[in-house]
Amino acid sequence: TKGTDGFSHMAGSDQFATVLKPQLRSLRLCVPRHGQRSHQGLAKMPGVRHAAASAGLCLLLAGLGALFATVRRGRLYMRSATLALVVLAFIGVGATEYVREGLRKPYLIRGYLYANHVPVSAYPGVQERGFASLGLNGQKGKGAAPVEGPAFFAAACGPCHGVVEGPRPLAPFLRGLDEAYVTNLMLRSDQMRAPMPPFPGNRDDAKVLTAYILGLTSKVPPLATGQVVWTRRCGPCHTLHGPHRPLMDVIRGQKAEDLEDLIAMVGDMSEKMPPWTGSDVEKKALAGYLAEVGAKP
Repeated sequence: TKGTDGFSHMAGSDQFATVLKPQLRSLRLCVPRHGQRSHQGLAKMPGVRHAAASAGLCLLLAGLGALFATVRRGRLYMRSATLALVVLAFIGVGATEYVREGLRKPYLIRGYLYANHVPVSAYPGVQERGFASLGLNGQKGKGAAPVEGPAFFAAACGPCHGVVEGPRPLAPFLRGLDEAYVTNLMLRSDQMRAPMPPFPGNRDDAKVLTAYILGLTSKVPPLATGQVVWTRRCGPCHTLHGPHRPLMDVIRGQKAEDLEDLIAMVGDMSEKMPPWTGSDVEKKALAGYLAEVGAKP
């Protein structure tokens, strides 16, 4: 049910929600609208920041080396010096390309084409009618046959991810997670900390993709320590501190018992947040971890 304060509440949780209303409001405001992503957030990504520093340093050293070699050209044109300049230039250009790619994501062509090769203008129809409406399987329109898992992954995820191996493989990260959570996570891909395009399909497509990926993973989940649960169930979209919807203000000073209740109702806080589908053991471990972190000065 939805209260007069604009929040959705679970039955029997009104008193708890009233107590934590300021924290819930701050959490809700941390969730951006569909498709919003700032360059400032991307620039604060460690990989992009480190690559930018590497590019600047290498190109600076290569430029200074080339200048010095020009001044002392009669004495310094040796194989070792030339090789050093080539290596520095190669690293600098490579790091610059990494920065460019990082700042461009989740697009191939900003504002027109996403990294999964789906045009921005096609998304409303794709998310309503399904990925098959793009015509990948030779059919188009609402009645097109669903795309099977391997072909769907190759087209929608393959440009940036591997399944079990390869670049940024998804199966190891999703190992042992329940299908309901992974499906909801897929549908909110553009809310993740990494610059991901919106999911190019509907809920049925997300279920197909989830079943395919989880079918290639071990069914044994990692040890459910609080920090592990945080990393796997909260970490894709949140940080405790920093630019990615930080939660420290929400958890600071809260008891583990209260945080367990809060975790149970996360799906009612915002449509951008998936409902809690983990086990009671995971919930208890996560609440204990957050209470411990929130108690630190």
